Amino acid sequence: MADVVAEWTPAQVAAWITTKLDMPLLAGRLRKMGVTGKKLLMLDSFSGNRLLRTTYEVSVLGDRLRILDEIQKLRDQAIERDSNLRWAQTDSTPAPNEHTPSGSQSIADALGRKKKIKEERDVDNSLGTIAPWRANAFPPMGFVDPAEAGRVEPAAGLELEFVYGYRGYDRRGNLFYNLSGELVYSISKLGVVFNLESRSQRFFTTHENDV
Repeated sequence: MADVVAEWTPAQVAAWITTKLDMPLLAGRLRKMGVTGKKLLMLDSFSGNRLLRTTYEVSVLGDRLRILDEIQKLRDQAIERDSNLRWAQTDSTPAPNEHTPSGSQSIADALGRKKKIKEERDVDNSLGTIAPWRANAFPPMGFVDPAEAGRVEPAAGLELEFVYGYRGYDRRGNLFYNLSGELVYSISKLGVVFNLESRSQRFFTTHENDV
């Protein structure tokens, strides 16, 4: 069976379904429909469950989840393999001189970046989410992390100017007038004072939960 899943033929996909998942009926169906390795890897947690149920006729939810889990393992293996190839290419640099890091330092840096990507992927999986884009997205050759390069975020931010809406669908008795004739109400975690004449608002922002 081919090492690169994306290059699998329908016959190889069917063989994998049969040997790995013991689902010969599904294997025959996918082979008949011409499902290649590339199409197999596109079955992610977002659309894969629906496609398996409607297009590929896998009616049992447990079977669909098991299939998606095994496909995710294939994606993880592809990420690991492609990462190794990229790090190997990155480490194929000319002999070190006074302006370039030593060979051992280059390898250490590459391994560090590789470990960082793996840790980020593990965090995604620990939260019960799958990031399908990771199978096809990698840092470009020679990429330098902005934080490692000493860059910082710009000294800019956002300032709340106006809040549209009012929480009335599940609240009662939370709309008042103050002594100045301004409207006082809440929305989400904000307390709002609305001046009807100037059409301006003031905010109370210290609440940590819905008011």
